[in-house]
Parts: sequence; structure tokens; C-alpha cells
Amino acid sequence: MDDCNRYEDFFERSLQTVPLMDVNAPCIAVGYTSDLDVLLEWDQQVFDNLISKHLQSEPSFEEGEKIGSLEDLARILAHFITSGLGGEMEISSPDICNWLVGNFKSIKALGGTGAQCSAALGSIGYPAVVHISDKCQEVCELLNYPSILTVKDGRLRDLPSVATREMPIYHFICQYDKGTTVMVNGKTYTAPVSNRLILDFDTVHKRFLPDPAYLSYIEEHAKEIRVISISGFNAIVDPETAKSDLSTLIGHFGRLKARNPDVMIYLESAHYFSCKVREIVFKMLGQYVDYLGMNEEEVMAQAELEGIETDKNDFDSILHGLELVRQMYPLRGIILHTKDYSAYFGKKLSVDIELGLAAGNLLSGTRARVGHYGNLQECRDSLQNGFSVIGNEFCAKSRVWQAAHPEVQLTIVPSRYLERPKCTIGLGDTFVAGVLTCFT
Repeated sequence: MDDCNRYEDFFERSLQTVPLMDVNAPCIAVGYTSDLDVLLEWDQQVFDNLISKHLQSEPSFEEGEKIGSLEDLARILAHFITSGLGGEMEISSPDICNWLVGNFKSIKALGGTGAQCSAALGSIGYPAVVHISDKCQEVCELLNYPSILTVKDGRLRDLPSVATREMPIYHFICQYDKGTTVMVNGKTYTAPVSNRLILDFDTVHKRFLPDPAYLSYIEEHAKEIRVISISGFNAIVDPETAKSDLSTLIGHFGRLKARNPDVMIYLESAHYFSCKVREIVFKMLGQYVDYLGMNEEEVMAQAELEGIETDKNDFDSILHGLELVRQMYPLRGIILHTKDYSAYFGKKLSVDIELGLAAGNLLSGTRARVGHYGNLQECRDSLQNGFSVIGNEFCAKSRVWQAAHPEVQLTIVPSRYLERPKCTIGLGDTFVAGVLTCFT
């Protein structure tokens, strides 16, 4: 394999095939979540005013606590910053959302795993039908690509035509720097490191309540669908809720596979708020899922469930982790994405997964480089970057390993090396979009 050629192959293939694809008969389906990410620009003066007016006690935070007032916001932000911690917290009052939007400069961006994957496909012109959970005007405008459609009243529709006037599902993201100061009762604290905080106002994603019209469309057009990417269960926190809600998908996937046995189902993992829910998702859906997408931290977390420590920088160790995951669930294979390489490990495939891995690396690397979902020309410009040293090393080792284990397919494609990324959000979802193109 020539890694350079595989990247070029994807670019040339896309130039030839995308213009011939029928937008009204998409073979890629993507679900299930969307939200509005709000990237807050840190303003020390705004933060100082918040602390001086509303911090009535020492900084503190208890696990599971929600932010319902400005006093809560001041106390909890002060706790994380003075400790140098990152984390994700829940906002329980829309007034806090309005205060954050009104006081910090911000940039609105598309959030949600399925939505971001769809936007990455739309940016390079690949048709897809997407299920979204947040249909606010801002989200639908951010997903307004000619090749990305959704379902309403049993028909394919463009995203702006399904927009509502409902309040967005907000995910506020703020980055504070090392050295950020907090004044508490006349004493100054300094953040020991920089870190990221995520504040969610989300009353939707603790349940999985898919649109029946979308599921019906997928079943009715099962023979046209070649691959369906599913994600968005990670915010469910109650195991019994997960069992009840996911039962809808069991029937849906059963009917889908009965009508089209060749359709591939790709489950993209994520950071689950509840480890118990993660296990329920994997076990309930595992009988239908063909591919499980993960990063190296998620592989390590799964291996840890078996009491096995995994070193992500060691080829044999990460391969052992992949084998453990494959033994846990009846999967066709695992697709791994890291900053240095991507990999497929599992049963031999008829599709050109190597091309899909190269496409995933290229799309995610381009988003990191330019700060947005890249078009095909911007993707081609990314080819000037060299390959990751670690990625090349793992790729060389994989060829030796593959020669000794012909019964299993191991394919590794090194990533293009990028010194200073402009964007680090949504790269995994953008990677998935690239992989899905190899099924078209």
C-alpha cells in the first residue's frame, strides 16, 4: 500500500462520483442527535464581575449538581478554575443560558455527533439523510447543505424547511487559560493549567425518542441504504430508561436487516455519562451492529472492564485491547481513530476500508487545519502535510502482523501530521463521515 496514493484515490474518486450521485436517493443514513454548540470567548472582566456579585461562599462542586442560578454558576466555575479541572456540568435554568449569551462573546457551531458527521459529508457533496433531535433555526441553518436532507411527512426535505422556533439545546464550551485568576474573599487564586468546561442545557437527550417518520423512511427505502451511522445515546443516565428506549431500535434494525441483509450499521462510541448505560447500548445493539467506532481512550476503558491495562503508545498493547473489545461483542469489526492513525480490525471486508480510513483521516485533518468542515479542494490542500511518525510506525508493524495472521484483517492508515490545529472539536464525527464514503 502507498499511503499517499490512497489519499489521492479518495480525492479523485470523489471528483468523479459525487456529481453522479442522486441527492434524492441517499445511500448513507445518519442519526440521531444535534444541538447548538456555543463557543464562549473567555473574558476575565465578565468573570470577575460574576464572582464579585454572586459568589457568596467558597468555591465548591458536588457530583451531579446542576447550575440553576448565577450564584451556582460563580461558585462552580470558581471551583473548576482554581483546581485546574475540566468537566461537563448541567444547566437547569434557561436564564443562565441567556446570561452567558448576553455577557460573553461567542461563536455558534453545530453540535451533536450525527449532525456534525452529516455536515462533514455535506461539505464534500456526498448525499445523506439525517435524523436530528434539535430542530431550532440555528441548527437547521448550519446543516443547510444541498446534499443533506431529512424526513418530514414521509418525504425528504431540506433542513431549513423543518426548522422550529424552539429554544436550542445549548452546549456552552469555554476554555480558560493557565494563569486565569479568581478573587475569592480578598484572596487571589490562579489556575494551575488551562482546561475546557462544557455547560449543557439539554432537556432532550436523557431519553432516546427518535422520529417515527425517519425510522419508517429508512425501512421503506432499506434497499437503497448501504450504511447507517448511529450515535447519540451517551447522555442517557438511567439504565432502565436506556433499556426501554433502545427497544425501539431493536425492532427497527430487525426490519431493516430483513429487507436489506447487506446494509451496514456503524455505532460510533463516545464518552458515556453512565458506564452502565454504555454496556446496555453495546449489548442491546451489538447483535445488529457491524462496526463499532472508538478512539484509543475508549478502547482502554473497555479493556479496563476486563482488568486489562492498555498502553495506547504500544502497538501490541492497543491491538490486544481491540481484540478484547471484539470478544465482548458480536461485531464484524472495530474502526479506531486517533490523532496519529486510523485502523480497522476484524473480519475481512469486501469494501475498500483502507480508502475509507484515508478519507476519514483527510476530512478530520482538514477540519483541524482550517477550522471548519473542509470542501474537496481544502482537503486536497491538506495533502501537503507529511505523515505522523507514530502512524507510520504502527502502519509498518501492522503489515508484519497481518502477514502472520491472514485470518483477520488489520488495516492501518497513518494520519497527516499537523503541528497547531485550529479546531479540535468534532474531529471524531468528521472522521466517521470520511469512512462512510467507502460504502457508496
